Amino acid sequence: MIKEYTTKPCTILACCIEKEGTVTKKDDKFVYECKGKGAVRTKLTFTATTKPKVGDYIIQLDKEDIYLCKREVFLKKYKVKGMVIK
Repeated sequence: MIKEYTTKPCTILACCIEKEGTVTKKDDKFVYECKGKGAVRTKLTFTATTKPKVGDYIIQLDKEDIYLCKREVFLKKYKVKGMVIK
């Protein structure tokens, strides 16, 4: 049975897929790599049921739980009053 749960405000780790980055499929997961400013480099392996697109977000809840969130869903869920995208 589906029940309604209310959560506390929390901080999540998220990465927006940028056009400069590359997304490749490896086995049943995707790998996103992007070289940021300076020596900062991002490499995330995550699960997704649909092909990731530029502007979508990768959310990391913990070391093993990393998944794709479509841009529209991410903005609706996280860009609300009281929540800040830094």
